[in-house]
Amino acid sequence: MIATHIKRHNAPKGLFSGNMHDAEISLQNEKIYQMIFLKRNLNKFIEKGELNQSIIAQHFGTSQSQVSQFLNGKIDSYTMETLTVFAFMVDSKLGLISSRQDAKQKMLNNKLALMKEISVKIKEKLKQDKINQSELGRKYFNTNQSVVSEFVNEENFKVHVSNYSYDRLRKYAYVCGITEKELDEYEK
Repeated sequence: MIATHIKRHNAPKGLFSGNMHDAEISLQNEKIYQMIFLKRNLNKFIEKGELNQSIIAQHFGTSQSQVSQFLNGKIDSYTMETLTVFAFMVDSKLGLISSRQDAKQKMLNNKLALMKEISVKIKEKLKQDKINQSELGRKYFNTNQSVVSEFVNEENFKVHVSNYSYDRLRKYAYVCGITEKELDEYEK
C-alpha cells in the first residue's frame, strides 16, 4: 500500500466558506499528522534493522541530521510539500519506495490537479457573486488579481505551477471549500 499523508484537511463545506487564517491552522495540523505518519512508518523499519538514518537521508536526498531532527518531531523547517514528497517515497509495508524524482513528479501532478480544482471553484465563485478577480483575490486569498487570473487560465497552469508551493495550494483549497473527500479523488 503506497502511503500518502494522513489527511486532516477539514475545510468547511460550502463554496468559499473558509479563510486564510483558518487555512494556515489547518495546514499546520496536517503537517503534524504527516510527520507522525512518516515517523511511525520509518521508525518501524529502523527498529526492524531494515533502515537507518543514513539510508533514509540518502533516499530522501537530505542530510542525516535533518532526518534525525525529523524523527525527533522537529518539523518547523519542513513544508507540507516536502513532507508529502517524503510520504510518496515510503510504503507502510515495503519501506522506502520510489525515487525522489518520481515522488517530485507525483507532487507536480498533484499540484496541477489541485490547481484545476481551485480553478473550478474560483470560476464558480466569480460567476455566483458577480465580482471581479481583484475583489475575489483581496477578499478571500489576501492577494491580488494576478494570482486569481493565473487560476482562471488553465492553459498556463504548467507555466505557473512553479509559482505555487503545495502548502499555498492547500490553503487556497481550504478557502475554496474543497473538502477532504474531493482531495482524495485526485490525490493518489
